[in-house]
Amino acid sequence: MQAVEAAKRVLGRYWDKTLPVNPSAILYAIGVRIVYAPELFVSGYLDLQGGKPVVHINPRDSFTRQRFTLFHELGHYILGHDHGEPDSSQDCTSCEVMADQFATEMILPSDAVFLYANGDYSLARMAQLFNVSEQAMRIRLERLGIL
Repeated sequence: MQAVEAAKRVLGRYWDKTLPVNPSAILYAIGVRIVYAPELFVSGYLDLQGGKPVVHINPRDSFTRQRFTLFHELGHYILGHDHGEPDSSQDCTSCEVMADQFATEMILPSDAVFLYANGDYSLARMAQLFNVSEQAMRIRLERLGIL
């Protein structure tokens, strides 16, 4: 899967292996600027300014939502999706699904999830380690075939 493999490459290069995964540190390391914009009516978006990527994020969203949005927008950038201008040559729905898959792998890296799932960690403890809701952790475990 293209999005998951791209996320694994980014994690391999920029993640320091601490949990929870820190999106700000990874975006900064890649050279993506983050702008907190309380006037946004969406969670966030990506554009290019002077040829450089900028993620605009809604600071009124919950911290966990902001983390997901940062990685979702990074996914658009890494996967080469159009930035800010719809293009009929790209399927927007497919791009959104891929950006969500990328963000999920970034927040809940499959290798780390398998490692902790094979240990003595409860669902609640794993959710706490990865800084996600128990529902998100359960869904991830199910999708990875662990539950």
